[in-house]
Amino acid sequence: MIWCAFASLVGWIAFHHLGIDPIQHYMDDFWSFGKSPRHSLYGDRLLPDSQVRFLNLLDQLRIPHKPEKQVYGHKLTIIGFEVDPNVMTITMAEDKKRDLVERIRTFVAKEIDPKSGKAMDRRPTLREWQQMLGEMNWALNILPLARPGLNSSYRKISTRPTKDHDKKTGAMKPHLLWFANRLETCKGVHIIRSQLWAPQSAQRVAFVDACLEGLGVFLPPRDFRERPTALYCRLEGDQIYGDIFHNEMLAILCALLYFSVHPEPNLSRILINSDSLDSVQVFHSLSTNSTTVSPVLMASAGVIMDNGFIPRVIHIPGKENVDADCLSRALFAPVFARWPLLRLFRINPPLDTVRGGRL
Repeated sequence: MIWCAFASLVGWIAFHHLGIDPIQHYMDDFWSFGKSPRHSLYGDRLLPDSQVRFLNLLDQLRIPHKPEKQVYGHKLTIIGFEVDPNVMTITMAEDKKRDLVERIRTFVAKEIDPKSGKAMDRRPTLREWQQMLGEMNWALNILPLARPGLNSSYRKISTRPTKDHDKKTGAMKPHLLWFANRLETCKGVHIIRSQLWAPQSAQRVAFVDACLEGLGVFLPPRDFRERPTALYCRLEGDQIYGDIFHNEMLAILCALLYFSVHPEPNLSRILINSDSLDSVQVFHSLSTNSTTVSPVLMASAGVIMDNGFIPRVIHIPGKENVDADCLSRALFAPVFARWPLLRLFRINPPLDTVRGGRL
């Protein structure tokens, strides 16, 4: 923590007093970028002018640095990844990806009890958990949408051990294996795309809402030639979870699934409107402490990765979400009154998947 603060101070000096812009750092690793930089001599090496000024600053402050780490070029290796800013890609070597997948699967595999000879869940120490999650967190640089797979594990190591420690550890396995499977099947190349786009540029729009007994998704028409579409689901019996937050997230998943099974050419920018602020915040952070919401978030991330979507989930007041609200309560008359040409479909959300851990 102290060294991070000190490195921030060095970066501040470089920016404000030496005019090095931009200047970024991660822990004690500094970097910058620019177009066709001028070069100057630093010792017997020819380096970009801004890099020479920064190295002179380190020398002036008597901060040690190794020559082999002072690099520049069109492609650079940063914390183990090959970063190419010209084509906007971050690449993980195939052997590193394969090794990490194998370590994750070994980490969650059962081991033989030497006394009984029976298979039993491993009991990793806190340090082992931290090391494993650190490596997985590193891989998020090429697979950022896999972050939901780590939520349950971080929740686990942040709590004090209890008598049901083994049981809780076993519950992490589906999530960690989901992460490993996603990492294994990805190409190992993350193409950096802008995740921020104006709502007005959305290619498709959906309004979602939920109550304890149902879900509603309303898709307004894009022009006068298109009919509006409505999706609804009534939950009955043991399908009723008693968790409105879970249902709100499930409605978002249903909207994403609809667009995935009704593909359109080059569809990526999907705007989802929800009056659930909690759902919006969870979707933005890809993080939740809820054990019921985490599987839904993972399933949503999977749909996004499989289809190349770049969705935005934004919050709207409840009074602007009347159609989806009525659909979630199976109140169809008000919706048909506003949209006489409405197409209405009943849907079956993947409850077995998100509640049974089969992700």
